[in-house]
Amino acid sequence: MRALAKRGFRELYIVNPSAENRDTGEFRVISSCFPGGLSETTQPFDVVVGQHRLEHSCAPVAAVAVARNLLAPNGEVWIEVPDIAASALSNGSVWLSIVYALHSSYFTRETLVRANAYAGPQALSIENVDHYGKSLRAVLSRGNEPSPALISANDEGHWDPVVDAMQRYFEGLKQFCAHVPSGIAC
Repeated sequence: MRALAKRGFRELYIVNPSAENRDTGEFRVISSCFPGGLSETTQPFDVVVGQHRLEHSCAPVAAVAVARNLLAPNGEVWIEVPDIAASALSNGSVWLSIVYALHSSYFTRETLVRANAYAGPQALSIENVDHYGKSLRAVLSRGNEPSPALISANDEGHWDPVVDAMQRYFEGLKQFCAHVPSGIAC
């Protein structure tokens, strides 16, 4: 939020249900789930930021559509989500940190572009970043069509590395559980 203030944004709101969030005077905290509580705010917004929030939504397309509807005519939605495909291809097991019960949705570059296309905004850019492991960062506008350059010409098999990595993980988990002494819960 402070980075946004340094860029010149003046009306800053955080929408977060966590009880420890408090208004600081620098920005307003709305203790709710997105988009709850925003009806009281001045609209439209120049920027709506969803940093590692969309993967927690059971309805990510609807969440992006709501964000788009909150935008000013030249506004942008900035989204960052874990990239399950890039994480599955990375060395080590960093990808396991994104596979857990609080994530309802998983994204690759192609599925993020499609989710945004269904919701209505135009994908201006999508890049891979090393943030919370391997992530995708997207900038979206109010347009209606995704940029053709962002849609992969051939996305056949884009889930193969993810499926393979998850199968290896569950096989390892089965082997681990076979050696856990009785009476211990995992």
